[in-house]
Amino acid sequence: MKTNLTFRSSLLVLLTVVLLLSSPLATLAQQISAEAQAKRDAEADLNKRFWINTSCAVVLLPTLGLFVGSLGPQSYSGGSSLISPSNQQSLGLCVGSILALGPLALIRRHQPTPPPERFIGKSPAYIDVYTDVYKTRTQFLSRQYRVVGCAIGCAIGGGLAILYENLE
Repeated sequence: MKTNLTFRSSLLVLLTVVLLLSSPLATLAQQISAEAQAKRDAEADLNKRFWINTSCAVVLLPTLGLFVGSLGPQSYSGGSSLISPSNQQSLGLCVGSILALGPLALIRRHQPTPPPERFIGKSPAYIDVYTDVYKTRTQFLSRQYRVVGCAIGCAIGGGLAILYENLE
């Protein structure tokens, strides 16, 4: 009788240890799954065109304002100048810079967040890990696309400067 009780208690201890060890492993597996899914979803959800176009506009609008100010009317019909050419350029630069505040505000305010329907039936730990990884990944990717947009805006602005120099 004593050996049977020892066997049962050993089995009970073994079962308890297995249950205690399996819980953290399941949580770790769920966390790894949440991280991988969040990275995939962030890459799929991110609007690349938004980030590239708004960044390009922030760089390009002041340049376009300067360019348009340089090409504006140089004299009044009576022959006298309304505004000096340097003032026209300054005015164009100011207008372009003010217009660039719109895309800049969009960039500053736009923070992609995962849709809440993705969390139905998920644990709070999964939601926390998923949300943190999703936000980190979208910030990283949007930063890359903003750099691309700024580079495109600089290239176009440089082309406009070359064009302007050739027109004079």
